[in-house]
Amino acid sequence: MAEKISKVSLDGILELKEKGKRLYKIEELQKPFEDKDIKIKAIVNSKNKIYFYEDKFWFYGYERDNKIRFDSDDHPYFNAYFGQKPQNSFKLYDGYFLGRYGCGGSHRGVGIIERVYNLITASNSRRHKELLDEFDSFYDNIKDNEVYELKEEFGLCNINPKKILESKTTSLPLCEKEKKFIIAFGNWYGQFINKNGEYNRKIKVVRKKEHETAFKKYIQETIKKLEINGFKKCEKYCKQKILMP
Repeated sequence: MAEKISKVSLDGILELKEKGKRLYKIEELQKPFEDKDIKIKAIVNSKNKIYFYEDKFWFYGYERDNKIRFDSDDHPYFNAYFGQKPQNSFKLYDGYFLGRYGCGGSHRGVGIIERVYNLITASNSRRHKELLDEFDSFYDNIKDNEVYELKEEFGLCNINPKKILESKTTSLPLCEKEKKFIIAFGNWYGQFINKNGEYNRKIKVVRKKEHETAFKKYIQETIKKLEINGFKKCEKYCKQKILMP
């Protein structure tokens, strides 16, 4: 019977050279209205000590990089990942690109849209140039004395679109008028990429599928590390004594 218990990290328990029974266990943790999180436990029962590892793998515990990418449809996304990137990465299609900033997220959202606009204006892509032409046309067709409510909705008051659109700079300082312009572009752009609900579909279907695949791969890689180091799956054990699988 082991006399002491020592809680260690995953790397710590994987690196143990001591002889003893090595077991691991997986628990699925249901979260309301969300997908299951996973808890993994591992134990080494050596001659004089029990080494114990436990960690929770959050389904929403991913990280994302800050680079904006475009897919084959020119739809923007981030790369998000679990564990060591890019092995467990997935396309994070985000509501920010549709103007869904949420409570307190408007500054961040405007910054993201500004970066999208800068990338598109700096691009040599024919489709991006056509996109800017379409936005330019939309913008010019809203006259000062017409459809005022629509102008307000898109933040189009007191802005000179030509000055901004013809600018050669790749970084727009967010002064007040330019901020309104970016917001206007963001509102239009969100509708542009979501024609027929296409971008919403990618958020709900493509992102969800890739997200689940990346998470399951992350879990399986962790399990594989344990099994390579001699751990065998069991159903029951506790910190005080080992229960045979």
